[in-house]
Amino acid sequence: MRLLFDEGLNNDLVRGLVARDPELDVVRAQDFIQGFSDDYVLEWAFHNQRVLLTHDIKSMPRHCQTRWDNRQSIAGIVFVEQIISIGPAIEQILVLLNDTEQFDWIDRTEYVTRGSVSAA
Repeated sequence: MRLLFDEGLNNDLVRGLVARDPELDVVRAQDFIQGFSDDYVLEWAFHNQRVLLTHDIKSMPRHCQTRWDNRQSIAGIVFVEQIISIGPAIEQILVLLNDTEQFDWIDRTEYVTRGSVSAA
């Protein structure tokens, strides 16, 4: 699975995911597109076919909706609640990723929360 870790994603979560599944193809936003707008991050992720993992549950959904309103797609997003413990978050994310293919994520959003994983 090709992933883009958003700039603000908890580094312990990033390290834990990579440690649990070293075959993940990951890029960190701070290595390529640090400081760019959410719109640009979504465009970059789509162009590079990378599912975005982010804690930005407040503004990023609005940017997704704007893209959809303009008939533009997203590569997929996993919104990770910031207050969830790292271990359960890693487990939930890996379940999501292991049960899907890259193409399954086009225009798909999922939320990883303290209670469970839920689709938007």
